[in-house]
Amino acid sequence: MYAMKENLDFEDKSTKDLLSKYDMSFFLNQNIDDNDYSDEDISTMRDSFQFYQKDLIEKSKENSEQLFLYVEGQVRKMVTGGSLPSLFNLNETRELRILDFKASGHDWAYFSYWQKHYKRKVRLEQFWEWTTKVGSVLAIILTIFQLYEIIIP
Repeated sequence: MYAMKENLDFEDKSTKDLLSKYDMSFFLNQNIDDNDYSDEDISTMRDSFQFYQKDLIEKSKENSEQLFLYVEGQVRKMVTGGSLPSLFNLNETRELRILDFKASGHDWAYFSYWQKHYKRKVRLEQFWEWTTKVGSVLAIILTIFQLYEIIIP
């Protein structure tokens, strides 16, 4: 079992990796099941999510790198403000009850955008790490072959 962290440090890579594994829609559905929200409120949240998701896609066409940095800042606010740790049950002292459904849809869209791009960044880092390891092994093997050719002509 993992020990719960009281304060998540968003600057820590392990925190970002942990958050990128969570599916916000699953936890929102859990929260909806646990609480008695009206269908209108749930619909407002989902409509807000779709609106902001389309908006982010349009904005990303202009300057995707700066948008990612902006969205990462928004996710950082969600973490330090406590809404994400509460939603994901990473903070044992708080329970989340959704009060602003439009804002929850907004947060959901921003988190999904960040998660998608952060996972891509992690995959590229893993690929680069794997490539350098394979390259190192190949360099060692080629060096051994060269030494073998020099020693035994």
